[in-house]
Amino acid sequence: MIAAIVAFVVVSAGAVGVLQFFLALDRSPQAAVEATWFAKAWRWCTTAPDRFHERIDWARLERNERAAARWSAEIGYRTTAQRLSDGRADAAAGDADPSPATHSRVGPQRTNGFAHENGDAPPQAAVLAAAPAYRFTGNGRAHWVWLTRPEFYAEPDGSERLDLDPSTDHEPGGWWRCDAATRRGDLAVMYRTAPRKDLRYLVEVQSDAYPLGDHRGAPTGGHGCDYRVLHKLDPPLSLADLQADPVTAAWAPVRLAFQQGPPVPPAVWERLATLIAERDARAGRLLRRAALGPLRRGPLPDGELASRLFEEPQRLQGIGLDVEAVGRRIRHPHGGVLDIVFRDKANGDYVVVAVRPGRGTRAAVARLLEDVASVSDLYDTSRVARGVLVATDLDQRAELMLRGAGNLEFARLGDLGLSVEADARSAARPA
Repeated sequence: MIAAIVAFVVVSAGAVGVLQFFLALDRSPQAAVEATWFAKAWRWCTTAPDRFHERIDWARLERNERAAARWSAEIGYRTTAQRLSDGRADAAAGDADPSPATHSRVGPQRTNGFAHENGDAPPQAAVLAAAPAYRFTGNGRAHWVWLTRPEFYAEPDGSERLDLDPSTDHEPGGWWRCDAATRRGDLAVMYRTAPRKDLRYLVEVQSDAYPLGDHRGAPTGGHGCDYRVLHKLDPPLSLADLQADPVTAAWAPVRLAFQQGPPVPPAVWERLATLIAERDARAGRLLRRAALGPLRRGPLPDGELASRLFEEPQRLQGIGLDVEAVGRRIRHPHGGVLDIVFRDKANGDYVVVAVRPGRGTRAAVARLLEDVASVSDLYDTSRVARGVLVATDLDQRAELMLRGAGNLEFARLGDLGLSVEADARSAARPA
């Protein structure tokens, strides 16, 4: 009897999976397979370890915060909110002669290593007596607000553009204008100017600031930073919310509606991150992890595999390309970064090569398409450039994308005499 019930359940489940496959077959075989409960169950099982470790990290963070709160209570430390409440009570009582021990001195000050604009004193919470490390700051990481205008975040019809939206099929990144003091490892939140007027994207800086000089995308000079988008805040944090909060409202850039991208003082960042975490749990976990994790400084080193391929372009002869090197890490006007650019010796066409040590994904193919399309702007040529994705393996859906793009092709690292294992050994070999 039990065997009959099990057999019935197995046959029914199989029939449901087959029915789901044929119902979705009008899109593509790959999409039909992914629509079945078999594929969905497999994805759920494969992502279970990541979810498990994320829960462990979250529990560890919560434990550390509870321990810090108990320790603060034992030593009599008053929280930022309590001190702000005390300050407002003093002001309401008409205390016109604050004590130097609890209020800041007059004049320009520096918080987190940066002078405040217009000589304004930072908010009261930022300059009160020394306190334990903040939950979202304290490891030397600086924080910034970057500005983005409507042409970069919205379509002509007002809908949101996908350029900055991270997903499984898109890895937004490239370069952005930044302050000369910005360093690799810093965090930034992108503020969307009018009409949106909100904080929408959490960004990690991937390089130290570098001068743009006569770069075609920034003819007025200034500095740029490579970046990657960590998360899209959902919901965004509006300027009205910042102006309604007593801590962020006292910060001069909020009062001025972010007319420029300033550094964020620690106390303001703590409150800003708290407001974000209250609305978006995943963003809160990312911010806490960044505050507790190791800070890597200095420019991001070039990958050994890409460097070897750039220095030895003859390796591409294995896939029928005889090329000469043009440049590496080339930043194009649309905000992206071309990994390697070669030129075909036979016909003079430009060849853009993207090196991925792991499996090539749809996101990598989409990024390569964008890089190839930008060649005409960079080099004033009407000829169609070629793109080569070099990786260990290729995802099936990425392979479908490559087939549809006539000017893109795929090459395995092994076909070019390269391997991730050899790269790791050379990196570990003492100088």
